[in-house]
Amino acid sequence: MKDNKRIQYWLASYPRSGNTFARLLLKKIFAFDTPSDSKLEAPLDCPLTRDLNENQNNRVVFTKTHENRFDNRPAIILVRDGRDALISHVHYQRMFWGWSEPFSVLLDRAIDPDDSFCSNWSNFYESWFNVDQAGCQLIYFDQLIEQPLTTMGTCLEKLGVSIDKTIQPAIRIPSFARLHAQNPKFFRRGRKEYWRKEMSDEQHRVFWKHHGFMMNELGYRNK
Repeated sequence: MKDNKRIQYWLASYPRSGNTFARLLLKKIFAFDTPSDSKLEAPLDCPLTRDLNENQNNRVVFTKTHENRFDNRPAIILVRDGRDALISHVHYQRMFWGWSEPFSVLLDRAIDPDDSFCSNWSNFYESWFNVDQAGCQLIYFDQLIEQPLTTMGTCLEKLGVSIDKTIQPAIRIPSFARLHAQNPKFFRRGRKEYWRKEMSDEQHRVFWKHHGFMMNELGYRNK
């Protein structure tokens, strides 16, 4: 008898760390379902991403989450330099959710681990690393953007996910420029180390004070 039980994985990341692009690859290239665990999302008015939440009853499911970990389900964990992630998250909050405070003020709040403006970057990754690591794989934002097919394919193989190599991809892998052209507000820059242009020296010092340990754990350096 064929086993039709669905195999559930998390696709976990702090906001603005490549989750939508990863879902696009998993859905359009590898033909897996990619629902979200959140009902509160900015509108993705982009032809390439409109059906990411649609359920086609595929056997393997990758569920997007930005929440701290609460179970031992296997996961792909997306990692982006916390400085770039926080800056992008502040722009996102201002653009989609109407925060009117100056950018610099909101960035101060995003860096502060005790401020309720947005979730704590370090705590998010600590929650995912302080439980059973079996069945979890990291993907770094830079690798995902620069070599999307190789990076995701290698990750799936390490997770033991069978890939149907006879599937014809529904789309070609879109460039960031193409995504930006379709929705410039959501796909804003997609660059690494842009924090150097938008984070002050003092903000960087405070960021490293609060998040330096996790940055080092993830392989980033104070430079």
